[in-house]
Amino acid sequence: MTQPGPAKPSIDLTTLGTAGAAAAQVEPEPFIKTPFDPMPKRESIRGWIAMLLLATLLVVIGTMIGIASYSTISCMDSNPACSTGLLELKPIRSLGEVLLAPLVALVGAVTGFYYGEKSATERQGAG
Repeated sequence: MTQPGPAKPSIDLTTLGTAGAAAAQVEPEPFIKTPFDPMPKRESIRGWIAMLLLATLLVVIGTMIGIASYSTISCMDSNPACSTGLLELKPIRSLGEVLLAPLVALVGAVTGFYYGEKSATERQGAG
């Protein structure tokens, strides 16, 4: 047969604060209701997108300059395999038409939208 042990204390989970005698003396702090403001997070994300697009543009331009320099220097060594198309940098021009033109347009659109909206919100805040 089991002996009845001491009674377990009951805890009231409907109140905030610590249990015991200190709970009766300390008033819980009221909750502060503040509306969610997406502006700081949105500005951070927009900044990252703009920086990534600019970095991509710089990488593409650097790669094109590197390829053009390499092909020009290799043709200057009087290499018989060089053609006039390679000397005129036709592959680089086609790469620029396919990759560089849309990327420049995208970077321009993103930065224009970002700074245009930023100045519009500053005008609304000032006026």
